[in-house]
Amino acid sequence: MSARTKARLARHTKDTEALAAWNEAAKRLGEIKRTVDEVADDNMAVLEAVRRSGEGQEGFRASVLQEFEKLRAGLAGELLFHSLRNCCRELGPVLSGLERMAQGADFNDPETTRAHVASFAATLEGVLRRLGIERLPICEGSDPFNANLHECVKACAPAESPYPQAPPRTVVRVEEHGYLVQGRLAVPARVWVQELEARDSQPETGAES
Repeated sequence: MSARTKARLARHTKDTEALAAWNEAAKRLGEIKRTVDEVADDNMAVLEAVRRSGEGQEGFRASVLQEFEKLRAGLAGELLFHSLRNCCRELGPVLSGLERMAQGADFNDPETTRAHVASFAATLEGVLRRLGIERLPICEGSDPFNANLHECVKACAPAESPYPQAPPRTVVRVEEHGYLVQGRLAVPARVWVQELEARDSQPETGAES
């Protein structure tokens, strides 16, 4: 066999091997493409499932919030009803007693009238205490004014004060009592507060020299 023939055979063999390698590479590329397409399809399916799950969770959340709102409104209504029912049970007899007093009491006798009014006030205070309402304790003439508990309705000088020796900013009279509901301030007390004994005099303006 001549050298030229051998060279042609060698080139033909190389071409055949290259073609086989190319075909194998193309086959593998096709398999890779199919795998990539399958993965993409799976990812789309997963994303769609996640989207549907999110929509379901949002719907479930809205439903739960709606049920909680119904329960809250129902509970608030029940608490209000029970509170008002307790007020009716406690205040109803007091009102009936006051009406009987107004019908049968002798108001021509000041001492009898005073006793009736004092009895009514004591009864009403007991009712408030049973409802969890207590009077704000204040010691006139010694307790300092506290803006968180008191409302000043008058600042009085020592000359008009019930406690002229009390220091400034002292509560010297309770005009209207304050009240606590279960230990928390509900109504501040309206009080008189001791002021300084004398104010600084202001110089006159526009006076003739």
